[in-house]
Amino acid sequence: MIALKHIGLTRMVWLVAGIGITLAMLFAIADVRDNLQRASAMEKNAELVDLSAKLSSLVHELQKERGTSAVFLTSRGQTFGAEMRSQREDTEAKREVVNEALVAAGELGLSERLSQQLSALEQRFGEIATMRGQIDQLTITPDQQVQFYTETNRQVIGLVGEIAADVTDPAIAKDLLVYSAFLNGKDYAGLDRSNGASGFAVGGFDLATRQKLVALPAAQQSYFDYVLGLAAPEQREQLKAVLSSKLSQDIASMREVAFSGNPERIAQISAKRWFDTHTARLAEFKQLEDRMASAIVEAISEGVSAANWDVMIAAIGLLAGLAIAAVISFVFVRSIKQRIESVVKPLDQLAQGELDIKIPDLSKTELGVICTAMEVFKQNALERAQNAEKRQRVIVVLRDKLKAMASGDLERPIDEFFAKEFAPIRMDFNEAQGALRDVIHSVVDSATQINHSANEVDQAARDLSERTMLQAATLEETAAALTKTSKGIKASAEKAQETNAEVAKTRQVALDNGKIVDSAVNAMEQIQASFAEVEQITHMIQSIAFQTNILALNAGVEATRAGEAGKGFGVVATEVRALAQRSSESVTSIQELMAKSAQNIERGANEVGATGAALRDMIGMIDTVSRGVAELAEASSAQADGLNEVNQAVADLDLSTQQNAAMAEQSSAASNQLNGEVQNLNQKAAIFIKHKEMSEASAHSDTGGHPPELRMAS
Repeated sequence: MIALKHIGLTRMVWLVAGIGITLAMLFAIADVRDNLQRASAMEKNAELVDLSAKLSSLVHELQKERGTSAVFLTSRGQTFGAEMRSQREDTEAKREVVNEALVAAGELGLSERLSQQLSALEQRFGEIATMRGQIDQLTITPDQQVQFYTETNRQVIGLVGEIAADVTDPAIAKDLLVYSAFLNGKDYAGLDRSNGASGFAVGGFDLATRQKLVALPAAQQSYFDYVLGLAAPEQREQLKAVLSSKLSQDIASMREVAFSGNPERIAQISAKRWFDTHTARLAEFKQLEDRMASAIVEAISEGVSAANWDVMIAAIGLLAGLAIAAVISFVFVRSIKQRIESVVKPLDQLAQGELDIKIPDLSKTELGVICTAMEVFKQNALERAQNAEKRQRVIVVLRDKLKAMASGDLERPIDEFFAKEFAPIRMDFNEAQGALRDVIHSVVDSATQINHSANEVDQAARDLSERTMLQAATLEETAAALTKTSKGIKASAEKAQETNAEVAKTRQVALDNGKIVDSAVNAMEQIQASFAEVEQITHMIQSIAFQTNILALNAGVEATRAGEAGKGFGVVATEVRALAQRSSESVTSIQELMAKSAQNIERGANEVGATGAALRDMIGMIDTVSRGVAELAEASSAQADGLNEVNQAVADLDLSTQQNAAMAEQSSAASNQLNGEVQNLNQKAAIFIKHKEMSEASAHSDTGGHPPELRMAS
C-alpha cells in the first residue's frame, strides 16, 4: 500500500486497466474451463441416460416375468409355465446388459448416494434366483412374489430418478424425471396385468383383487397425468393415443366384466386374453418409452456438441477480447483519469458515512450515472436515518404497551401520534386492544353469571336429591303396607267362599227338613208365635255377627296401614272378630234348639202349620244370605286383584323414584364440577378484573387524562 501511494494516477489507471484485463482473461479462461467441464458432464450425463434406458428395458422384462409368475402361482402351476421360463431367459439377457452398464457407470465418479443405490440394486438382483426357486416349488403366494418384483421395479425406477438428480443439465434432469414418472405408470400397468390375470385364472375376484382393480388404474393414471403435464408435445400426443387405443378400450371392457361379479361372464374371459391384451398395450408403452429415451439421448448429444462449440467460441473470444481491451484502455485512460479523480473523493466520503458532501455535476459525461447514484445514495441514507429514528420510537412505544397488556392492563392505548407511515400501526393496536378488552370483560361477566347459575343449579340438584330420597322411602313403606292389605283381603275372600259353601249345605238341610215339617204342619201352628220370635232373634244375632265381622275386618286393614302405631288396634280388631264368631256359634246353638223343637213338633203335627211357613221363610232367607256371601266373595277377590295392581304400580313408582334420586346426585356432581371450572376461570381473569376496576376508579376521579384529540384517535 505504501508503494502504491508513489505511483502516478495515469500509471494507476493503467494498472487498474491491466488488472481488469487480467481478470477478464482469468474469467475467460474460467469460462473455457467451465465449458470443458460442461462438455465432460454432458458426456457423463449421456452415460447415465444410457444406463437409465437399459434399466427401463430391464424393468419391462421384470414386469412381464412378474405377470407370468403371478398367473403360474394362481393356477398352482397349471398354466403359463412355459411362458414364465421363456420370459426368465429374456430377463437374464437384459440383466447382463445392465450389469455391464453398472460396471461402466461405477467408473464415472458418481456421488456416494448414487453409488450406494447401485450396490443395493446389484444385491437385489442376487435375490431373484431365490425367488424363482420358491415360485417353481409353489412355496410362495402370488401376492408375495408380486410384492418382490414390484419392490425390485420400484428400486430400479427409483435409481432412474436418482440419476436425474446427478444430471447437471436442468432440461435433461426434467426429461429424466418425466421418464421416471412414465416408468412408474407403466409399472402400475404391469401390476394391473398380473392382478387381473390372477382373478381370471381362478374364475373370480375376491375383495382384495377388486380393490386393486380400482386402485392400480388410478395410480398409473396419476403418473401419466404428470407426464402429460410436463412431457414434450409430441410425447403427450403419443401417450394420449395409447391411453385411448383399441387395446385400452378392450381392457376397460374386461375390467367391467370383472367388476360385475357374474361368474358366467368372468368365465368367458381367459387369463391369457387379459394378459396378452395388457402385454400388447405395454408394448405400445415400451415403444413410447424407447422414443422418450431416444429423445433424451439426442438432447444430450446436442448438448455435448453445443458445449464443445462453446469452448471454441470462448477461446476465440478470449483472444479478441484481450486485443480490444488493450486498445480501448489506451484510448480512454487519459479521459477517464480526471473524471475519476472528481468522483473518487465524494464517493469515498459517502462510503464512510459522511452525508454533508457536494456531488460533482457530471450528468453529461460517462460518470453521470455514478454521480446520480451517489446523490440517490445520499438521499436514501438521510431518509434511512430519519426512518430509523421513527421506527425506534414506534418500537419503544409498542414494547411498553405490550408489556402492560402482558401484565393484564388493557386500558393503556397508544395516545401519541406516529409518523404517517406508522399511523395505521397505532390505530390497529388500539382497535385490537379495545376488542381484546371487550372480549376479556365479556368473558369475566359471563363467568360470573355462569358461577351464579351453577350455584343455583347445584342447590336445586341437592334439594331435588333429598326430596327424591324421602319420596323413595315413603313409597317403599306404602308398598309394604299395600302388600299386607292385599294378603288380608285375599284371605277374607277365601273365608267368604268357605262360608258360601256352608250356607249352601245349610239350605239343603233346610229343604230336607221342610219335607218333615210338611207332615207336622198342624203341630207347628201351636208354636208359631214362639218360633217367629226365635227366628227374629236368630236373624238379628246373625246380622250383628256379620256386621261385627265386617267392622273388625276394616279395623284390621286400618291397623295394618298404621304400621307400628296400629298394632294395639289390630289386637282389638282380632278380639272383636272372635266375639262375632262366638255370636255365630250362638246362632248355631239356637238352630240346634230349633231342631229339638222340631222333634217336639213331631208329637204335635197339628201344631206345626205355622212352623212350616216360618221354615219356608227361613229357607228364602238362607238363599238371600247365600247370594250375599257369594257377592261378598266376588267383591273381595276383585279388591284383592285391584290391590295387587296398585301394589305393582307403587313398586314401579318406587324404582323410578330411586333412579331419579341417582340422576339428581349425578346432576349435583356435574354442577359442582362446573362451579369449580368457573372459579378457575375467574382466578385466571382476576388480573384483568383488577386493572378494569383500577381503570374505572381512575375514570371517576379524572376525566381529563389525555387531550380530547388523542382520546378520539385512540
